[in-house]
Amino acid sequence: MIVQNQPTDVLSDVFETIRAEARCSISLTAGGTWGVAFPMPSHIKVNVVRKGRCWLRVEGEAPVDLTVGDCVVVAGSPFILSSEPDGPTVSARDVFASDGMAAMVGKGEDFSILGGSVEVDPVDGALLTGALPPVMTIKGTDASSIAWLLEELDREWNSAAPGARLMSNDLLRLIFVRVLRLYLMSSDEPSKTWLSALADPHMARALQALHGDPARRWTVADLAHEAGQSRSAFAARFKSLLGEAPLEYLTGWRMRLAAASLRTTRASIPEIAQRVGYMTDSAMSAAFRRVHGMSPARYRNAFGRSPTAADQAPGIGA
Repeated sequence: MIVQNQPTDVLSDVFETIRAEARCSISLTAGGTWGVAFPMPSHIKVNVVRKGRCWLRVEGEAPVDLTVGDCVVVAGSPFILSSEPDGPTVSARDVFASDGMAAMVGKGEDFSILGGSVEVDPVDGALLTGALPPVMTIKGTDASSIAWLLEELDREWNSAAPGARLMSNDLLRLIFVRVLRLYLMSSDEPSKTWLSALADPHMARALQALHGDPARRWTVADLAHEAGQSRSAFAARFKSLLGEAPLEYLTGWRMRLAAASLRTTRASIPEIAQRVGYMTDSAMSAAFRRVHGMSPARYRNAFGRSPTAADQAPGIGA
């Protein structure tokens, strides 16, 4: 049997490096006049409307009317779900006080929503959270490709079948990735982040090549060739979309891989240096200090934790 390695893709690489995991955690049923205020999220929140409609309210933004099939991702802002575009609210902490997973508010069952979190590494998770807008809303009319995922999530959430919780978590993660894809395709004002750059075919090819072999001695000309552009056009476009030069991005990514290895594996610093493309540990240590403000040894002492069973550095192989 011939087994082919799947090509590297940047989003999967980032998810692996920051150890992103989804947890389907709440359901809310509501009716009549109601409003629930959710605090600033400590993780990325993913909510999907499964019945009825409600208003999403975020300070400084116009209320958004949500209906069945709509998905909302909140990465950095308190928010309100309510039956009206304004009016009083109760705290989500109070609503979910008696049951941390399921709650009812108001009178009746006109509305229901399922929600959960995408939890990321507390140290390096900003790589993803910092690339997201505070709130992303994907309307169900634009998200037909995830309708079957929502139906499966409904089925598993309400199931007592073996593995239902695991299935719900995995489905929520798939929904989150689909929402990111839809957001990238529909966004008219991309931010200067690696995530928005994935919507540009040329930049996506260059980033895929870089992430596929971060230890290679890349030059701007090499990456421009991968992108199918001239060196000058590629460098200008890369800086415009990501806010930094190509080799600055490469160094930053190598240092994230090195940091993840220091936190989660027992690999020696010289071994990590070789894995991320440095001939000596002193060369990597100098770059590491510039990016993280401390030596690799001090970083490991401050943030290191028990390694995984595989004891493998994320994103850079064995």
